[in-house]
Amino acid sequence: MPDDAYYYLQIALNQANGFGLTVDRLHQTNGFQPLWMLLLVGIARLGVSTPEALLVVTKGLCVLLLAITATLQTRLVQQRWGSLAAIAGALLLAFPRFMNVPLMGMESCLVFPIFLLLCREIMNSGSVFSGAPVWRDGWTGFWLGLLMLARLDSVFIPVALAVSAAWHSWSSSQGRPALRLLLVVLKGLALFWPMLVFIAPYLAWNFLSFGHFVPISGVLKSTFPEPHFQPTFLRGEFVALIGLAAMASALPLFGIGPRDAIWRLVCALTGGVTLHLAHGLFFMSWGVFIWHFVIYIPVGVIGLACCLTAFDGRVDRQAVRLGLVCVAALQLAALWISIQRVDRSFRGASMEAAIWVRTHLPEETVMGMKDSGAFTYFSGRRVVNMDGLVNSFEYMQELCSRGLDDFLQRAGVQYIVQHQVPTEVMTDVYEEYEQVYKCRLPGGTDGSIVMRRECEIYRGSPYLNSEDEPGQLVIWRYGTCA
Repeated sequence: MPDDAYYYLQIALNQANGFGLTVDRLHQTNGFQPLWMLLLVGIARLGVSTPEALLVVTKGLCVLLLAITATLQTRLVQQRWGSLAAIAGALLLAFPRFMNVPLMGMESCLVFPIFLLLCREIMNSGSVFSGAPVWRDGWTGFWLGLLMLARLDSVFIPVALAVSAAWHSWSSSQGRPALRLLLVVLKGLALFWPMLVFIAPYLAWNFLSFGHFVPISGVLKSTFPEPHFQPTFLRGEFVALIGLAAMASALPLFGIGPRDAIWRLVCALTGGVTLHLAHGLFFMSWGVFIWHFVIYIPVGVIGLACCLTAFDGRVDRQAVRLGLVCVAALQLAALWISIQRVDRSFRGASMEAAIWVRTHLPEETVMGMKDSGAFTYFSGRRVVNMDGLVNSFEYMQELCSRGLDDFLQRAGVQYIVQHQVPTEVMTDVYEEYEQVYKCRLPGGTDGSIVMRRECEIYRGSPYLNSEDEPGQLVIWRYGTCA
């Protein structure tokens, strides 16, 4: 589970125990996706209200949701495209990069199965491409509403479906342009009214409580409308999954396969995920992670299934089976290597430091830290998140206006924790170290805190970060060493 998963667990525990939607029990936040949070809060309120119990139940829930997801995907693909496509699609469940994204304890646990249920509804009913409004259209909007609540940036999927439905409704109708336009509007309302009913209260709550329609994490990461190209988000497996869908979309243009409702759905989904990737590349400045792209997996699976069916009979089936066996063997090898690998990452360092804090510092201690999810959860202490993603907007506003120290003093912060420190701190040859905290609002100034060697109270074991570079977690007293 990534560090961010523990923010969800900590907020769920705090909400269930009467502290509200907060990580540090000091500042309210909306830095989460609502549907997964709602589910975890419900579990915590049912009596699973200790960190150990909630963690176990959440991991079990993730396994159950992955089983449901795999079953939904396999049955959907098998019924439409056959067993060979279903087996091939199952191998993509561990993408990207052989990581089971639905097992991460993040909102991706829900995004994946909801997206599959949406695709099944569209395939079974054909309502999106029926032209005229029909009674079953609302079910599509129902699943779209849940998808949006599961992850807000899934908005590109309903946008692509809306464009596709509008085009089909316009082109399949006759009469005056005004009447055709009216039919397009009625079709859109029939399809999307449940989604609007679901999402409008959540957006209104965000705006009334925090001054923005989207969560604070989205506000701080987005550069929209100013483009900010970030090529590091362009990973090969994302391009490969979109490429499979794009290939399936292009096949009927070359006379391979029919131009039916399934083809239209594949085209719409390809457009939706392409828009999503473009948004990440050009309008997200930081903090984009692998679970943000979970819907690429089922889109790639559907594309692969269409391609296999289209080329059925053109490729030797024995060669295809041999290829599938080789891919399965590679996947098993990758999983075996990952199982054998000892966790010497930042998560392990955070848990080690959290255990030390629980043993040596009083329960009323208040600390400040970036990437503080696992540390907060296992330390049992109030930890002010200094990325700002699961804090209040007040934190980032004061940081950007040179008021960081004032904010931390009002919050009662006594210790500063930093998990990635420069070489001079790791080798313990420093007198002072300035830790910079980035301003994520336009026109502001970065904040910083100077830590002195004499204020250091804890130094963890060295670890390797995600780029296999050395790191170390250190804790200092904040303000005074007396």
